[in-house]
Amino acid sequence: MRMVGRVIRTVHLLTYSSDASMRRRVTAGPNEVEADNGFSEWLHFGNREVVADNDPIEQEKAIKLPVHEQGHLS
Repeated sequence: MRMVGRVIRTVHLLTYSSDASMRRRVTAGPNEVEADNGFSEWLHFGNREVVADNDPIEQEKAIKLPVHEQGHLS
């Protein structure tokens, strides 16, 4: 039974290595998930302390300016 599994795995690896469209399909799924994760992190920006203040003026500065420039506008 172990040998059958090894044969199936070898056939799959050979197919994967020789079929460019299969490689694109296989890598497209993880790439899409990573993009979704990046968007989710951006969407929940409060957890990353991008906007950590309830003051609307400070929130606007945090959204519009990089962190290193915010200190110059106080």
